[in-house]
Amino acid sequence: MSSSTSSNSPSPSSDSVHLLVLVHGMWGNPGHLAEMERIVKEVQPELHVLLAETNKEDSTYDGIDWGGERVAQEIVQEIAHLRSQGKHVRRFSITGYSLGGLVSRYVVGILTQRGLFSPDSPDVIVPVNFNTIATPHFGLVKYNSFFSAISRTLGPKLLSRTGEQFYCVDKWGKSGRPLLDVMSDPNLIFFQSMAQFKHVRIYANALNDLTVPYVTAAIETEDPFAEYETNGLQIEFRSGHHPILSSYTLPSSLPPKSRSKLHAPSWLRSHSTLSKTPILPPFLNFRFPVNILVYASIPILIPMILTLALVRLSLASRSSKARISLLEKEYKSGQQTLAQALVDFEKEVEGAVADLINESDPSSVLAVPQVHRSAHPILSPLQKTICARLNSIPHLQKERALITGLRNTHSTIISREPKVWDKNGVGLGVLRHWAGSLQLSVEAI
Repeated sequence: MSSSTSSNSPSPSSDSVHLLVLVHGMWGNPGHLAEMERIVKEVQPELHVLLAETNKEDSTYDGIDWGGERVAQEIVQEIAHLRSQGKHVRRFSITGYSLGGLVSRYVVGILTQRGLFSPDSPDVIVPVNFNTIATPHFGLVKYNSFFSAISRTLGPKLLSRTGEQFYCVDKWGKSGRPLLDVMSDPNLIFFQSMAQFKHVRIYANALNDLTVPYVTAAIETEDPFAEYETNGLQIEFRSGHHPILSSYTLPSSLPPKSRSKLHAPSWLRSHSTLSKTPILPPFLNFRFPVNILVYASIPILIPMILTLALVRLSLASRSSKARISLLEKEYKSGQQTLAQALVDFEKEVEGAVADLINESDPSSVLAVPQVHRSAHPILSPLQKTICARLNSIPHLQKERALITGLRNTHSTIISREPKVWDKNGVGLGVLRHWAGSLQLSVEAI
C-alpha cells in the first residue's frame, strides 16, 4: 500500500503543505509540548505544525479511542481550514508523547478509514513520519514491588477508561478484547495504518522513567538498563545528540562484585551516582536550610498529598465516565466511530486472535542477567504477543535516551516545563535529534 501511495504522491508546490501533528500525554495540554514545537519549527521550518488541543487535561481520562476521535476531527478541520486558504495538505506526519503516542496510533486508523491516505483519492495525503516518545505501547507493566501492585489495583479505577486500557483490562468493541490488543493486530486498520508510514521511529527513556518504563516505550521484552550501574553495560552516545545512545553492549556474564570495604573512598566513589539522584521531585528541591524543613515535613506532606491526589483522581474519573456516556449517545445518532466500523470485521477474526495470544514471543532475543528481579518487568502473555506484532512494523527504528541524575525522566525527555523538569536542557538533545530525523518526503529513506 505504501509503495502505491508514494508513486501517486503529488510533487511539492507552493501551495503544498506537509502537516505535522503533535499530541501530548495524560493530564497534558499543548503547553507541555512548547519546546518540541519550538525546536521543530527551528530545525524544519517547512513543516506546518498543529498542536492537538481538543483532548487535554481531564479529557485524557476518556480513553485512547475517544481521544483519538477528538484529535482526528481536529486534524480534518485543520486540513479544511488550510484548503480554504488555497493550501493543500499533501504529506502528513504525527508525533505523540506518552499517552499521545497511543492516541496517534488510533488517529491514523481513523484517517485511513476516512480515506485520507487512499491512493485513489484526488486529494491523497502521503503518510511520511510516525514518531512516539516515551509511549506505553503495550500498556503499563507489572513489577515485583508494592508500588506496582497498588498501581495495578487502583490505576484502572482512578484513571477511568484510559486506566483500563493502560492495564489491558478493558473490553473494547463487540469481541471484548483489550484495545491495545486490537491496535496491534496485523489484520486490522491500526497496524496497517502505521505500516503505511515510511519512517517510523520511537524514543524511550533507558533509565528512571517511572511513568512509562523502558520495555513498553521501546517495545522490548527485556530491560538491559534495569541494573545499569552494576551489570557492566557498555554504552556510547550519538555524536552531537547526547543523551541519545548510538550503541549499548551487555556482557555475557555479570562483572565481579567489588570487594571494597564499606564506606572506604573507593566504595563511596562507586556509589556516588546514587547520591546524585534527588529523593524529591524538582519542585520540592530547595537549598539549605529550607530543604531541612521540607524533609522534616515529609511525614505530614505525603499523607496529605496522597489523600488530595486520590480525591482528585476519583472526581476526574467519575466526570469522565459521565462524559463518555454522553459521547456514546451522541455518536449513536450521528457519525460512525471507528469502533463501530470495526465491529463486523472483529467477529470474523475473533477466533484467529485467540490462537495468536498463545504463540511464543519471537521478539525476545536478548538474555539479560538478573540479580535484583524486582527491577525487571513481568510481562503478561498478551503483552509479549503485542510486542512481537509491533516489532514487525516495517521501517521501525528505535532510539534510547540515557538520562542520569533524575528520579523520574518522563518529563525530561521532551524538556517539558524546562525550568522545573529539565533545568540542564538535556531533553533538548532528544528533541533536536527527533526534529532532525523527520523526513520531508517519502523518497528520503
